[in-house]
Amino acid sequence: MTALPMSAASAAPTDGLVAHYALTGTGTGTAVPDASGNGKDATLMGGATLSPDGLVLDGVDDYVDLPDNLMAGLDSISVALDVRIDPTQAGAYFIYGLGNTDTATGFGDGYLFAEGDPLRVSIATANWVTEQTTEPGRNLQRAVWKHLTYTLADGTGILYEDGVEVARNEDITITPGDIGDGVTTENFIGRSLYPADPFFKGAVQDFRIYDRALTPDEVAELGGIDAEAAVAADAAALTIGDTSAVTGDLSLPTTTPGGSAITWETSDADVVTAAGVVTRPANGQPAATATLTATLSRGGATAEAEFTVTVVPQPADQARVDAAAAGLAVHGVEDVRGDLVLPTTGADGTTVAWTSSNPAVVATTGEVTRPATGSAAATVELTATVTLGTGVATRTFTAVVAALPVQAEYEGYLFSHFMGEGLERGEQVYYSLSEGDDPLHYTPLNDGEPVLTSDAGEKGLRDPFIIRSPEGDKFFQIATDLRMFEGASGSWDEVQRQGSRSIFISESTDLVNWTPGRLAEVAPAEAGNTWAPEAYYDTELDAYVVFWASKLYAEDDPRHAGDAYNRMLYVTTEDFHTFSEPTVWIDPGYSVIDSTVIAHDGAYYRFTKDERNTTSSTPCSKFITAERSTDLLSTDYELVADCIGAATATSPGISAGEGPLVFKSNTEERWYMFIDEYTGGGRGYVPFTTTDLSTGEWTMVPDGEYSFGSRLRHGTVLPITAAEWAALQAEYGAATDAEAVQADLAAVAVPNLTDVRGNITLPTTGADGSTLTWASSAPAVVSATGVVTRPATGSPATEVTLTVTATKGTVTASRTLVAVVQPMPVQEEKEAYFFPFFKGETDTTFEEVYFSVSEGNSPLSWQSLNDEESVLRSDVGEEGVRDPFIIRSPEGDRFFLIATDLNMHDLYGRFDFGRAQESGSQNIVVWESTDLVSWSEPRAVEVSSDFAGNTWAPEAFYDAEAGHYVVYWASNLYETTDEASRDVTTTYNRMMYATTRDFVTFSEPQPWVDVRRGPGRGMIDATIVQDGDTYFRFIKDEGPFTVRQERSTDLSAVVTGSLPTTTSSPWQLVKENVGVGQPNPWGGTFTQGEGPLAFRDNKDPSHWYMFIDQPSYHGGQGYMAFETNDIASGDWTSIPTADLPSSPRHGTVIPISRTERERLLAAYQPDALPVPDFVDVVAGHDFHDEIRWMAERRISTGTRVGGEVFYRPTESISREAVAAFLHRYAGDGWTPAADADPTFPDVPSTSPFYAAIEWMAHEGLTTGYSDGTFGPTDPISREAVAAFLYRLADEPAVAGAPRFPDVSPTSDFADAIAWLDRARITTGRPDGTFGPTESISREAVAAFLYRFDQFMFRPARAAG
Repeated sequence: MTALPMSAASAAPTDGLVAHYALTGTGTGTAVPDASGNGKDATLMGGATLSPDGLVLDGVDDYVDLPDNLMAGLDSISVALDVRIDPTQAGAYFIYGLGNTDTATGFGDGYLFAEGDPLRVSIATANWVTEQTTEPGRNLQRAVWKHLTYTLADGTGILYEDGVEVARNEDITITPGDIGDGVTTENFIGRSLYPADPFFKGAVQDFRIYDRALTPDEVAELGGIDAEAAVAADAAALTIGDTSAVTGDLSLPTTTPGGSAITWETSDADVVTAAGVVTRPANGQPAATATLTATLSRGGATAEAEFTVTVVPQPADQARVDAAAAGLAVHGVEDVRGDLVLPTTGADGTTVAWTSSNPAVVATTGEVTRPATGSAAATVELTATVTLGTGVATRTFTAVVAALPVQAEYEGYLFSHFMGEGLERGEQVYYSLSEGDDPLHYTPLNDGEPVLTSDAGEKGLRDPFIIRSPEGDKFFQIATDLRMFEGASGSWDEVQRQGSRSIFISESTDLVNWTPGRLAEVAPAEAGNTWAPEAYYDTELDAYVVFWASKLYAEDDPRHAGDAYNRMLYVTTEDFHTFSEPTVWIDPGYSVIDSTVIAHDGAYYRFTKDERNTTSSTPCSKFITAERSTDLLSTDYELVADCIGAATATSPGISAGEGPLVFKSNTEERWYMFIDEYTGGGRGYVPFTTTDLSTGEWTMVPDGEYSFGSRLRHGTVLPITAAEWAALQAEYGAATDAEAVQADLAAVAVPNLTDVRGNITLPTTGADGSTLTWASSAPAVVSATGVVTRPATGSPATEVTLTVTATKGTVTASRTLVAVVQPMPVQEEKEAYFFPFFKGETDTTFEEVYFSVSEGNSPLSWQSLNDEESVLRSDVGEEGVRDPFIIRSPEGDRFFLIATDLNMHDLYGRFDFGRAQESGSQNIVVWESTDLVSWSEPRAVEVSSDFAGNTWAPEAFYDAEAGHYVVYWASNLYETTDEASRDVTTTYNRMMYATTRDFVTFSEPQPWVDVRRGPGRGMIDATIVQDGDTYFRFIKDEGPFTVRQERSTDLSAVVTGSLPTTTSSPWQLVKENVGVGQPNPWGGTFTQGEGPLAFRDNKDPSHWYMFIDQPSYHGGQGYMAFETNDIASGDWTSIPTADLPSSPRHGTVIPISRTERERLLAAYQPDALPVPDFVDVVAGHDFHDEIRWMAERRISTGTRVGGEVFYRPTESISREAVAAFLHRYAGDGWTPAADADPTFPDVPSTSPFYAAIEWMAHEGLTTGYSDGTFGPTDPISREAVAAFLYRLADEPAVAGAPRFPDVSPTSDFADAIAWLDRARITTGRPDGTFGPTESISREAVAAFLYRFDQFMFRPARAAG
């Protein structure tokens, strides 16, 4: 498409012109002259080229760099340009942006910009949260030239498209001169002020900036410069097909692809009307001719196009009736199970009359009386006589009428549903089948794959609904024709303006075999969508009533560009082929969708979603309304209840709901309603129940009392017979009950079962639908519900046999597992602190976990570990981690480190936090350890729903009363799983929570703090400490970007709607803006912050510390320290002199023991470890030098008792301790591969000695005992130590037998002991013997290893 001519440019207004860039022509230079005469020349960047078609931008790196400070001093402004967006333009982009970029954050920092998807212009003083937007609520058309003008004056912003006003905002408080106080250095055409955004792809021309608001006439004049050419081009391109021999009505467009509106006139309405209705001349008459004139209009310009239409005469009457007879159809005639639709008119104005060979079975009007149950099918000849004028034709149809079915009791349920737009195949029909006659427990069918798919229309199926015929043996499944996966059908706005007007239909007689799907258009031309169709059979009408939701636009708005809201419409049908005209059924003046109906006691109960946005005046929006009427099609139903699904005094409720489905129990006077919780955690269907429909009171079914998988979306539950249940199970069931039981038993896994240190999770359901029950051989140690009571400190580990029994149907089987329960650890005094943190997003290594330990018992001075390199890195999820949080188990000897699964540096251009909150991870990353040194491999665990755009800053608190951990984090929740259509400014961060015992299995997420603080802003970064019975919560308020302190005695209490105040309950405000105004370590004051961490002083329980992260984008460099002596006061004093690690960002500080601190130093920073001074090895001790050498080489750290360190020289030593000594001496930091299986069954990977013993096996120093074990805790013999050292020396040749009388020359250890003797590593015992099988003392091991080192003349041996 060529650029529009600019011949009228001279007529464009020039008064107040600040800058003008024509952006047309040819040339290879980069200079773009300012045609206004003001000398504000611009520069082409990235290879952008001028052409007669405008400035062409490639979407990769092309843009125009405009002069600085273009808006300085402006109270008003107009920006105008012509733009053509390339059809392949992706992502969030700016057509132009005038303002600044915060280089620290990568965010825009005050700007005026225009975008096409959606079409809008926004002005802001900072980043997106300050934007004030003028928008029409739709996208700008692509691949055509459009003229845009934006004017702003006196607080009113107006957006014009092609010279016509399309949007207005009268509440703008920002002036152009406010941006950067007039200083703007990032002024671009074709480039965003957010560096992570894609560049603009398309073409622009005639870009103008004025220092005033142009008048509507001036805008029309300016926009019309291109409109005249555009409408002329549209007229030249307009076609209505071949009109030389017309035989039927014409489809006359009302708009062009270029955006022109079209009206039609005819020269002869008797031939063809202005609506395209054609009247053919009679047979034998000549062809008729008329002229259709199209008047195209756009932006005040018009053009005409004429089309000559030649209408050929009708054929002869006989030919017409013959054709009409051939075209007749009677749907379902080959297998009749209900009334037939026998058409009384045919094609081409013909009349149809019917006769029946057996009117008692099939009447001439189509009513069917089926043969009695058990009878043979009846065959009936139906003859159609088609007439017109003198023509007569007949056609006979053979109807096979099935006998009535056996009326069987319903003994099960079929659940038909879709899975959501977050899955590529999620918008198709899935089946789940009840477990017997249980309405609350379902098993997925067809291996979790779709049962019914669509390749018609939009190729997606949502909201499937099944209706059974009144006779009982025919089913119709209808669904929404829509596919939102990756925006396949368009944005949510587009699919409600130009969406499908059809519903999907398929038929079956057994629920297993379905006809190929077809589309039927049921909605009127004014409808923008046709959503969630359902049906009900009305016995008074003897027809099905099909109803759905549509947005209805004005008749004079064929482009559906105006405002509209969803209403419920209905049609009637007898066969789901022929439908009545649509009629509005529900129109309360605002959007409603998703109606469903059930009848009881002569009344129809209707349940509908209130689709309004939630405000203080509409508290029941996004929940379900119940109404009642004795007339199904009444437009005046009586209200029964609203807010169904919301929290009540007796029910926790859901966050929001849609797609209600209602059905009656097969076995009792009880009804169930499943409501699709599509946001606020996004669990999908959640069940409610009642025993009295008339009350409107529904009770939410508690978790654990139902199971049908998560995220099952809008569908149907259909009561079915035992035969139907069996047929579905046979066709789609993945396994028989016996197979399911065996599969579920085999799949049972309990984390950490061989090293139990806390409560464990014992699953109660299997993936294939089995119920799992547990029994314990020692319930006092491990109960049948997984509650663990560990043996006393110093006791041996206890083995407990757990028996799991799987049951499905009548099949039962069992399996045993052995739990090894560790004794309680020694409770050591906390004398130091441990600090894991991350460092930010400005380097690819900073989004990893760094470790520091305190210098002694002071949290204000720190020793970095691992030479200031990261310790933990993630190779799962986004392969980056932030906000590490560590929690110690209540028993004290297991640690879980959890972190945000986020890689800002590599995936989001460092600073595109908006996109990271729209398409971020639903996972947290988890590590485990029993000693803070040996860590498991990271695992990504999904805790958020598919509707969450991010899962940020997870933390945890142990709920002792419940016996589980409460994990909480921040998420933006959206109404869609389609990441491409999300906009973070439409939602906000909520604090969510889930519970877990093992950080493997989590409950469904629930909101904890749900308070909107502005567009895209909510509450994040919560942390909890407990003081007595009071919980103190510190949380970042994204309104002022500061930390709040709150208090409550109920940790689980939910906050919604508004923030706690000093008088609210159960959470109360303690302090807002904690720390603000205090001096920071960087020479300024603390202004804003995030990631608070709080902890108690080890030495003074009344003294508390808090670190708050003041990152660069809040004016700081990471964490700074605060303290208080009265946590309840909320008064915190900064400590600018605190010596914190280098640039620490959001993390955790936990108290640790001195032993744990020394263990961390030994593992990660041994050069910082103090040499232990063993109180039991004083000067003059026989082995003082050897043992001192062991301490100096960090081979032994001894055992701390209170404030003293002991070596215990004369005690025997275990095999695992010797392995540790040798590993520290010669192992050079060797560690086993992460996926390696343990060499010895009695040395699991969780053992603190695992790496040392694996190194010995890897080096060939040990093969263990003959039974394959290592015997780690066994005392080691003198000959075994000799063998280890001999092998470490590479088994040198030895001449002669050992000289010790108690060492046989044939002994397996003879060479090793002889070599030790020759090398002067041992001299034997005073009596001349060696004592090979006796236990060796710790001092003797020190002597052996010291002499070994002296003999070998090397400090260590490299790992092999």
